[in-house]
Amino acid sequence: MEKLTYFDLDKELESLKDIRLSNFSSKIIHTKLKIYGIKTPTIKKLAKKYIDINLDNYEINKSYEHNFIYILINLIRLKSLRKQVDFLFNNCRLIDNWAIVDTSYKYLEILTYDDELIYIDRLLKSNDEFLIRYAYLMFFNYKKQVDKLDSILSRIKDSEYFYVFMAQAWLISELYIFHPKEIFDFLNSDKISIKLKRKAISKICDSYRVSLLAKQNLREILD
Repeated sequence: MEKLTYFDLDKELESLKDIRLSNFSSKIIHTKLKIYGIKTPTIKKLAKKYIDINLDNYEINKSYEHNFIYILINLIRLKSLRKQVDFLFNNCRLIDNWAIVDTSYKYLEILTYDDELIYIDRLLKSNDEFLIRYAYLMFFNYKKQVDKLDSILSRIKDSEYFYVFMAQAWLISELYIFHPKEIFDFLNSDKISIKLKRKAISKICDSYRVSLLAKQNLREILD
């Protein structure tokens, strides 16, 4: 069987264009790149299918999907979190939207919490909105572990970046499911802004896993 090339991938992406999905995706992804309109599960399959292609002639920034697959292929190929994080720093200009982050973070190697925290803190200290979002999503790997909770919460700092703010609210809402008392107390403190409290509580109250009484008690924090 003849080895697949970048040109095969490019041709396949062209064949999968969906104008209706492209128009819909453009409204929610907010990338500066052209969107072909290819569903994320298909993008993941294509990254796996073309995992061995030569990337030397890969045309980046041709489309959202081209960049998405390029990021996934590289993260799959790299076999250590250090190398993956280095790659993200060196290629952050290719990631201008939440959708790539929210899928590709799941391809990052999972270490022990203390070992992974070195890389999370490095991402948190960056000035790039989407690198910081990676850091908060990496905490999801430890959302059930109560002994990691104080460490995670201490790293939630108010941010001017919208997609960081949204990741923080999402993280807090997930932590609440497993640690309701601790997160209630956190939300009832002055450790984060009222804006972030409001968004986190809104997300918690959207969950079917939270009782009506608990939702009422959370809303009273904002009174």
